[in-house]
Amino acid sequence: MKKSLSLCFLIFSAQQVFTQTVILEIKGNKLSDFIKIEENLGSERIKNKNFHAVESGIAQPIEYRRKETGIPDLLVYYFYREKDSSISYIQYEWLDRNFRGENEIVKKTRSEAELLNGRYDQLYKKLTAIYGKSDSEEQKSAIERIDTEIFKRKSIWKKEGNYGVELYTVISNIYKKEGMITIRPTFTLRMYIYDFTD
Repeated sequence: MKKSLSLCFLIFSAQQVFTQTVILEIKGNKLSDFIKIEENLGSERIKNKNFHAVESGIAQPIEYRRKETGIPDLLVYYFYREKDSSISYIQYEWLDRNFRGENEIVKKTRSEAELLNGRYDQLYKKLTAIYGKSDSEEQKSAIERIDTEIFKRKSIWKKEGNYGVELYTVISNIYKKEGMITIRPTFTLRMYIYDFTD
């Protein structure tokens, strides 16, 4: 396994006991390297239930589930190039809808929202410490008003070439129908690490 994988970091929370490994350096590493990491973490490999729209030459992802406390379990998706199994991008996803019915309406408490937002804060601080200020500024609404507003944050760090990191969260308890469109409560945090260099 390459030395670059040592750039992974651990996230620690004072509010709860957990450790999650997030790998930031993917360039030059193979799918087999990440499978070993997931096995060492005791992650559960899960069957890919969804078809992902990917560019030509990119395989459907290998997926793992890691247990969490207080927020949705983490799903990790490894998208890799078919020609040599090198990683194209990784998607980290904390999404409650992954573990319930698609149309089930589940609203969250303010404390649950704050826990997920706290995870965003941890990731944002670590990424800022490593990569500096993000290229796109955060846009926050008030998390205490998730019953009437959609709470959103998004930050992007673009590095050399086609390498970058994107982090965003959307939290809302709003449920309403507007004509053909239905807005449902959402409890989402995603992070993408990508290297689209061939």
